Amino acid sequence: MENKEILKGVNGVFKPGTVTLVLGRPNSGKSSLMKLLSGRLPDDKNISVEGEVTYNGVPSGKLRKVLPQFVSYVTQSDKHYAILTVKETLEFAHTCYGGNHSESRGVLQQGVDVTETIQKQHPDVVINHLGLKDCQNAIIGDTRMPGVSLDECKRVTTSEMTFGNNCVLMLNEIDTGLDSSETFDIITAQRSYAKKFHKTVVISLVHPSAKMFALFDDVMILNEGRVIFHGPCEKKLTYFESLGFKCPLRLDVANFLLDLGTEEQYRYEVKGDLDESSTMLRREVSALMMRLVMSVFMGLIISSMYYQLDPTDSQLILGVIFDALIYVSVGQSVQIPIAMAAREIFYKQRGANFFHTTSYVLSNYVSRIPSIILEMVAFGSVVYWMCGFEDTFFIFVAMLCLMSTAFVSFFFFLASVSPNLKVAKLISHVCIVFLTTYAGFAITKDQIPDYLVWIYWINPVGWGVRALAVNQYSDSQFDICA
Repeated sequence: MENKEILKGVNGVFKPGTVTLVLGRPNSGKSSLMKLLSGRLPDDKNISVEGEVTYNGVPSGKLRKVLPQFVSYVTQSDKHYAILTVKETLEFAHTCYGGNHSESRGVLQQGVDVTETIQKQHPDVVINHLGLKDCQNAIIGDTRMPGVSLDECKRVTTSEMTFGNNCVLMLNEIDTGLDSSETFDIITAQRSYAKKFHKTVVISLVHPSAKMFALFDDVMILNEGRVIFHGPCEKKLTYFESLGFKCPLRLDVANFLLDLGTEEQYRYEVKGDLDESSTMLRREVSALMMRLVMSVFMGLIISSMYYQLDPTDSQLILGVIFDALIYVSVGQSVQIPIAMAAREIFYKQRGANFFHTTSYVLSNYVSRIPSIILEMVAFGSVVYWMCGFEDTFFIFVAMLCLMSTAFVSFFFFLASVSPNLKVAKLISHVCIVFLTTYAGFAITKDQIPDYLVWIYWINPVGWGVRALAVNQYSDSQFDICA
């Protein structure tokens, strides 16, 4: 059986009186590290630990029987007796932990008489300290029996582990199911607990905000079981900047560090955005069918005006090319209201760091390519064969697809920078006038004023007209000297 190495070369120190954040993506080894240090790893012959874990210089082997008294471990889940009140639950914990720990008292020394301090604590002190006074007489409850809120239940879970002779408190992903303000309050209470009683508090979080991040003294960042940084919070950015990783202005520090922990994070974001965009497009089959019908209909209208034209008549050839490209470009203006409708959702999800802006834009662009190809094949097939172009069909359709994707991007850009839909439509109308006027068909390049000729050179319609004209007249049969 192949061995799986979960933690690889991990080393570091968690100091008394400090609060340390353990940060890492899923499967980075956070929970395994906490279970190892708290003595909660299963006693299984298939699990082996290499290296040494010490507590104030005392090897963990000498503390095996009493380690749970020194190191408390708070899991992600909240398990309590539903019919007991908050105060009764904490009184029970105090009773269980409040015995004489003379055996363990001499093993560890923190510089202060922690044992005596803890023994003087009682449930009322803990209740007040962790903000449970208002609900102390309420039952815990469960799915069948209404009780305290999820936030209050999480506080009870952390509170019952503060009794006794523990010197270290480890909390594993306590933000699961809580909002940021509730998690912030719990971490604030734990920080006060660490400073007041000179305890070592280690907390792992799924998605800490910048506000939470400021509460920690140190941070340990794990990536695939390895420590990529462990030190004071104020030095983390300096360290990664020295390696060439600079935190973007719009990204909070915690998420920047999480992104560093996953080499393929950007690929995952693009894939997730692409799946979402593709799903939405698949559910708009009726709209796609309507666009295909419209493409065929417009192709028939244009072709009826230029049916089987003389291929040597360059003016007519340029006319059908120009009309075809105008339909392709103007037809993509329907992207503006679609992009504007999705903009608020984009702002919300980007603000929550679901993805980077580039991954969102890229996935939206790529997801539209299949529908663009279908539309252009339908439109191009009618125009190309009915108008009698030369035998370069695939190049003709490829140019139509390139033009279409260019204008999808253009109108998407307009929707992104415009304050509202009315302004976006107004700007698009003005742009279409300029692009059609200065494409080199209605007005040749020599007739365009010098101060506006730059529009001709950046105009995608103009480039499309010239490209399709070259495609048509590059055949040897047109190499006739007058």
